[in-house]
Amino acid sequence: MDQKINKVCGIDVHKFFVFAAIMIRGVEDPIIKRVSTDRNGLLELRNWLKENEVERVAMESTGIYWRIVYWALQDCFDMILANAKEIHDLRQVRRKTDKRDCIWIARLCLSDMITPSYVPTWDIQQLKDLFRARVNYVEMRTECKNIVHKHLDIMNISLGTCLSNIFGKAGTHILNDLVKGCTIEQIMERIMDRRILRKKGAIIQSLQGTLNSSSILIIKMHLESIQDIDAKISELDAKIDDMLQDLHAEELRILLSVPGVGSNAAANIISEIGDISLFETADQLTSWAGLAPSSHSSGGKVINGRIGKTGNRYLRRILIQVAHAAVRTKGSVLGRFYRRVMKRRGSPIAIVALARKILAIVHHLWANMEPYEEPGFKKKVRHQKVYECDEFGISGAFEIIGKAENKIGTTGGGCG
Repeated sequence: MDQKINKVCGIDVHKFFVFAAIMIRGVEDPIIKRVSTDRNGLLELRNWLKENEVERVAMESTGIYWRIVYWALQDCFDMILANAKEIHDLRQVRRKTDKRDCIWIARLCLSDMITPSYVPTWDIQQLKDLFRARVNYVEMRTECKNIVHKHLDIMNISLGTCLSNIFGKAGTHILNDLVKGCTIEQIMERIMDRRILRKKGAIIQSLQGTLNSSSILIIKMHLESIQDIDAKISELDAKIDDMLQDLHAEELRILLSVPGVGSNAAANIISEIGDISLFETADQLTSWAGLAPSSHSSGGKVINGRIGKTGNRYLRRILIQVAHAAVRTKGSVLGRFYRRVMKRRGSPIAIVALARKILAIVHHLWANMEPYEEPGFKKKVRHQKVYECDEFGISGAFEIIGKAENKIGTTGGGCG
C-alpha cells in the first residue's frame, strides 16, 4: 500500500444505515459513527469524512445497498469496493457485530489487503440494470409458457406435436380462439396460413381433448401475461438500443461480426464488461466471467477441473448461448473447434471451451477495435520446378538428336 495513505475509513453498509470507522496509521482506537442512508445522512457522512481528512474509503458489496453510498462519496475520496466473500475469508474474529465489521474493513484497507472489485460507470450500470431487467422478464415469460404447456397437457391437447412453436402467430391465434370458447371448426376457418392448413387433419386431431374451465382460465390469464411481457421487453429493447447507439456504436459493430453473436448478445456483453481496458489479458476476462477451469496441483502435476460458480453469471450465461449459436454457423472455424473438442471430451465441456474461446476473441477484437475476420484455409499450391537452360537454335536441336542416334547405333539399340 502507498505509505502516504494514513487515514482510511471502513464502512459496513445496511439498508437503512451504515457504520463507518476511521483508522489512522499508528493510532489503535478507531473513530466510529453511525448515519442513515437517506440524503441528509449521506451528506453528513461525506462532511464527516472530509473533516477528518480521510484519504481512502472501503466498503463491502452488500446487495444493491452499496451503490447509493458509493456514488455519494466517489467524487471526494479514493473508493474501494470489496468482495464480501474476500472480507469474510480474511475475518479473524468469530463474534460479528456491525461495529466490528466496519473496524475490520478499515484495518484491511489500511494494510492494503483488499482487492478492489470492478465498479462500472454510471452509464454502464444503467445499461446493465436494463439488461438484467430484460433477463428477468424473459424468465417470467418462459415460466408463463411452461404453465400453458402444462395445462394443455392436462386437457390432453397436443398442439405442440403439430406446431414447432405454439406461441408463434398461428399457434397464438389457435390458443386465443380456444380460450374464447370457439369450436374446432371455427378455429380452423380463421387460419389463413397455407403451411398450417397443410397440417389441418393433425391439428384437428390434437385439439380434441377434454376441456375444463379452470385450465382454460389459467391459460387465458397467462396468454395475457405473455402479451404484456412481450410489450415490456420491446420497450426495454428500444431503450437499450438507443443507449448503445449513443455510447457504444463502434463496439456493437465489432461484436456483431463474431459468429453466433446477435444484437441482444452483443448489447449484453457490452453492458456486463463495460470497459475492456480494465482486463489486460484475455485470461483475466475469462476468469472474471467464470469460464476459466479450476486447477489442482499436487506433486508437480497440474490437473484442470470444472469451472466454478463464481464470476459474472450473466456474462457466462450469454456466452454459453452464443457458443450454441456459433456451432450452428456454417463454415465457421468455431464450429470445427467445438466438434474437435466434443469428440474427446463431450458436448458440455466443448460448449464451455468454445464460450471461453469466443470471449478471448471478443477481448482481442474489442481491445484492438477491429472486426472479426473468419480465418481461411490456405491451400498448398504445388509449383512445378523449372530448370533454366542455355538458349540454342534449331541447329543445336538437330545436333543433340544426331548425337543421340549415334549413341543408340553404337549400343545396338533400336526396334525390330
